[in-house]
Amino acid sequence: MRKRIVGCSSVRGTLLDQVHYPHPFEPGVTVVRLLSNKKVKLNETVAKNDAAFGGLGREGGYLLPGAKVGFPYTGREASGHSRFVGVNAVTGVSTAVKIDPETPYDPEQSVSKQYTYLIDYPNLILAAGKVPPIAVTVTLDREARKISCVQAADTTLGTNRNPDDVGYCVLYDPTSKTCIVQRLRARSEEGSTSTAIPANVNLDTLFAYVFTARANGKPTSDSECKLQGDSNLVAINRIAKDMKLKFPLAGAIDKLNAAVDMELARRATERERLREAEEEKREEEKARRIASGENAAVAAEERDALLDSILDDVSGVADAPDEHARQFDERMQVLADTIFTLKKKHESG
Repeated sequence: MRKRIVGCSSVRGTLLDQVHYPHPFEPGVTVVRLLSNKKVKLNETVAKNDAAFGGLGREGGYLLPGAKVGFPYTGREASGHSRFVGVNAVTGVSTAVKIDPETPYDPEQSVSKQYTYLIDYPNLILAAGKVPPIAVTVTLDREARKISCVQAADTTLGTNRNPDDVGYCVLYDPTSKTCIVQRLRARSEEGSTSTAIPANVNLDTLFAYVFTARANGKPTSDSECKLQGDSNLVAINRIAKDMKLKFPLAGAIDKLNAAVDMELARRATERERLREAEEEKREEEKARRIASGENAAVAAEERDALLDSILDDVSGVADAPDEHARQFDERMQVLADTIFTLKKKHESG
């Protein structure tokens, strides 16, 4: 458990069972945590979650300029980097994969040497709030290396729509770890705001997140990813780097993704086959029970199953983020396995 002390950044050391140290990304903030028990070894599931959470914290450091604007200090809850990590940690946008899938997990070895983290950048949250967002269209001009954010004047003003609400665009390239915050126009204005892209930024892995804030910077709207770079390209480069591949994958990304798609399709077919077999088994059991005179019990179970189906339909939208997180995690696991297989073929050949 950690707590933050705002306004104090010079304390460092151990007091009783607590460790005090400056926050790595937020000036003027001291973090306090309990002493870790060195005798406790992480199991593999906890280690994987730890790697994913740590990776999210690392990305939050690179995204700190945007996180400070998207999660402003309100005096009532965590802000900036801490709020960014807390909000995104529960959405499943970060996962971890084994660097060497064939080597068993070793609790004696550092987690960072066994796992690498991967981020679902299009679903990353850069701001969260109830302010109605300003409609913004983001376009990338590759030749001119600039981003244009076009917005129309919002004439639907009311108690929750202030004419001086301001739009923001956060540009982020995970490859170069570059984060740019561009302040846009007020809600009552219309026009285009252009931002030049530095030469070190990879346009193929550039993401743009848009949100709205009050004139005083707080509160904000939810963020939305308006420009989606290639998340798979970022993941492939990160996996290849941590696996220490001795050959480039830049020219084989399409084929690599096709191989991953084939494996995911095979798994989906197998899951459907098992589901059909289970359904057939249930139907046989149902017929047996009806034949033995258990008609009332069977009818009651069918009614409960129908009610459960209705609940699933109603909650389907709410469950969608969890399902997307599962799909993202599975794809990243398959991607890592595929790259590792390539590495073995290359080394054995």
